[in-house]
Amino acid sequence: MFKDGMKRTLLYLSFIVGSHSHERKLAGVRRYCSMRGWEVVAIPREEVSPETLPHPLSWDWSRLRVRWFREAAIASGAKCFTFPGKPTSARETGEAFSARLVPWLSKLPEHCAVFAACDAAAALVTQAAALARRVIPRSLTLVSVDNFEEVCENAVPPISSLQLDFEREGFIAAKALAEGHYRKESEIRDRLGPLMVVHRFDNQPESLS
Repeated sequence: MFKDGMKRTLLYLSFIVGSHSHERKLAGVRRYCSMRGWEVVAIPREEVSPETLPHPLSWDWSRLRVRWFREAAIASGAKCFTFPGKPTSARETGEAFSARLVPWLSKLPEHCAVFAACDAAAALVTQAAALARRVIPRSLTLVSVDNFEEVCENAVPPISSLQLDFEREGFIAAKALAEGHYRKESEIRDRLGPLMVVHRFDNQPESLS
């Protein structure tokens, strides 16, 4: 039944995303389901673990995101250096992630822009950049996604981040599930742009020469 499937899907989403965006996505799911007269059963994020998921946890969505970003960057005429994925399927600690970041950041060209997939990763980039002797924004430019204020404003330096329409994302996710979202990659049509970029720091390099 769709209700059971929705319960599992909410369980899956709340495990993947940070709690700061979960409530807004859940609001979008509820808005769509109310239009269809369906019930939504939300599971607290802290109760979610890989063992409770109905299917093995897959990171295909993350690999596709990296590939599409790289293709778009190259199509625009820019060079693109992608950070390598974690070596195993096990969850990676922040310390291990930072340890891999330092040598990668140290090899990037001067005045390179770093786009982090989420604010938590961006905060680790600021720490790793300091260890790699890459000064933001003199040597690197950094922008992130999600606009999680607690993370962005407490980072050193503060992180500029894209504010996403989380509620709309939840609405589209529920609609895709109801319509059978297991479509071929070439059939994916729903795309959302950011609402705005929240600037918290003069994140422009001092020289572009």
